[in-house]
Amino acid sequence: MTARGIGLVLGPLAFALTALLAPPAGMAPGAWLVAGLVVWMAAWWMTEAVPLAVTAVLPFVFLPFSGVSDAQETAGTYFSPILFLLLGGAFIALAIERTGMHRRLSLAILRTVGSSGGPGRLLFGFMVASGLLSMFISNTSTALIMMPMALAVLEGGGSVPRDGAAPPQDGIA
Repeated sequence: MTARGIGLVLGPLAFALTALLAPPAGMAPGAWLVAGLVVWMAAWWMTEAVPLAVTAVLPFVFLPFSGVSDAQETAGTYFSPILFLLLGGAFIALAIERTGMHRRLSLAILRTVGSSGGPGRLLFGFMVASGLLSMFISNTSTALIMMPMALAVLEGGGSVPRDGAAPPQDGIA
């Protein structure tokens, strides 16, 4: 059995066990059901048994039906202003990358700080650019915008393959 198959079975099984078993002493029954739902979602996320979007909708489906919270309260967490702030930053970063603006901005940073000053000057240039962006938009959006710019500089220096292959992963998402 593959990891996906194990996750597909293990997740709902964990939720079913929490629904059937009594909660531990001192824990509310609703909290016990939410703990089972968290284990279910974690199993599906780790094994990618189903698409991530399906896993993300599980609370919206199961919390109202289990009586833990009503649909309006559950849906309210999906539409928080913070979520839209992060999504907006991601969309801006994607637009900058799709239009090639990240390469132009990277070249502007290189032109400003110079390419012969060593990695310290380049790092300083990116720090200044990040600081200027952070004055106007959220830090998370700034990181999303700066990542393609840094990758464009690495690609230009030959540190990242140009053939479309993914760069080597270092354990950081």
